[in-house]
Amino acid sequence: MLSKERKVVIMELLKRDGFVTVQQLMNVLEISRSSVMRDLDELEKDRLIVREHGGASLLTSEELLSRYNEPAVREKVHINEKEKQSICAKAATYLKNGDCIYIDSGTTAMYIIDYILDKSVDIVSPNTYILSRIPDNYKGNVYVLGGQYYKQSEICCGSLTLEMLKNFNFDWAFLTANGISYVESKAYSFDFNYAALKKEALKRTKKSVLLVDQSKNEQKGLCVWADLDDFDLIITDQFHREKKLKNLVTSM
Repeated sequence: MLSKERKVVIMELLKRDGFVTVQQLMNVLEISRSSVMRDLDELEKDRLIVREHGGASLLTSEELLSRYNEPAVREKVHINEKEKQSICAKAATYLKNGDCIYIDSGTTAMYIIDYILDKSVDIVSPNTYILSRIPDNYKGNVYVLGGQYYKQSEICCGSLTLEMLKNFNFDWAFLTANGISYVESKAYSFDFNYAALKKEALKRTKKSVLLVDQSKNEQKGLCVWADLDDFDLIITDQFHREKKLKNLVTSM
């Protein structure tokens, strides 16, 4: 079992029980004490757990996002819909004909399509749900990244998808997060495979934009995939004390 897979198991046990012992993890994962300690060290470094004598507990169990409490894409489409639309309307103002863009998974970034129908912009995405939003007369090219299909999130993901992604470079990458922390300056995902795609897209773009509505504020997920300073722009839907970030832009 890979380290990232073990971390998922650890977090699921913590979500269920609130506390796990080192010995329990050694038995469940069938690994050495040193491997357990290394995994716990990394999770604590990501500020997801608190190390305690003989084991570990969740740092903020009521806020931690996982695949068990993250709703399916079709359940989230109309949640904060107006906010997502305003965020994407703002994001689209930066685009011009000939641009190649990456559209991330989830329901926020897909709304950008509605605001580029008058432009010839090429789209690359693992997000299969966006296909229903692209009209037959769309002017740009559309590249859908293949791989293992995850129905709940309606994306393709995994090693095959990651290899396909490495064939592209982008003018703009429009990325999303399951949660962000302005206090810790981190962007979170609830899945390591999804996070790997986000990280790779972030490396392959000239300009990176994080699109997040206020419901994502101070929500922590299973894994950290970026620091907020890594983005050229963060577009959100309302002013906050977080406006002190130089790359934060409001869409309202």
